[in-house]
Amino acid sequence: MSFNGFTQRDFEIFDLPDFSIRMPTLKSEITPKLKALAEVIAPQLPEITGHSMHVHVAAHLRRTVNPPEETWAAYAREKRAYKPFVHFRTAINGNGVKIACFLEDYADDKLVFAANLAKSSSKIAAYLKKHPEILSYDMMDPYGKPLAGRSLNKKTLVEFSERLQNTKSQHASFGIFIPRTNPIVFDGAALSDEIIASIKTLMPIYQIGLPKELK
Repeated sequence: MSFNGFTQRDFEIFDLPDFSIRMPTLKSEITPKLKALAEVIAPQLPEITGHSMHVHVAAHLRRTVNPPEETWAAYAREKRAYKPFVHFRTAINGNGVKIACFLEDYADDKLVFAANLAKSSSKIAAYLKKHPEILSYDMMDPYGKPLAGRSLNKKTLVEFSERLQNTKSQHASFGIFIPRTNPIVFDGAALSDEIIASIKTLMPIYQIGLPKELK
C-alpha cells in the first residue's frame, strides 16, 4: 500500500463514540495508512539520528472500554519495544497530525532526559524561541492549550525537568502539529516531507534523552 495522505474520513473516525465501532475502524482504515507512511519515513531516520530506528504501530491492546483519542506509528532505536525509550511519533487524531518527540512516564530514558534537560535548559530554551512551532503538550497555558516554544524559558524547562525526576506519572511530549484544515495532510508526498522536516527540527530534544554512546 502506498501512502497517498489522509482523508477527511480518517479524522472523522475519531468522532465515533463507541469503542466497538471506533477501535476496529481505526485498525482497518488508519493503521494501514500509518504503516504505509512508516515505509516512507523509517528508511530516512538512521541518517538523521545516526543510529538504527525501528517502526512500532500502536495496537492499543490494553484498551477495552475507552476508544483512543489518537493513534500513531512510533520510531525508536530498539526493535522489540519503543515505550522504554525516547522516540518519535507520527500521530493522527480528530484535529490533525502531530509529529512528536515522546517519553513515557516509566521510560528507561526518563532520568537521563530530565537531567540533560536541566543541564541544557538555556540552550534548549534559545532553540525553542527560534522554533515556536514546537509545542509542549505537558506544559499548558491558562486555557489548557500546549505552550509554544517561545513561551518555554530556562526556568520553565528546569521546573519541568524536576517534575520528570520527581513525579512518576509525568511524561514528556514535544511536538509539531499540522491541523486537518491544512491541505498538506491530504498529500502523501508533501506530508511525508513535512514529517521528516519536523523530526529534524525536534532532534535537539530527542538527543537529550539518548545515552552517551548514541550521541
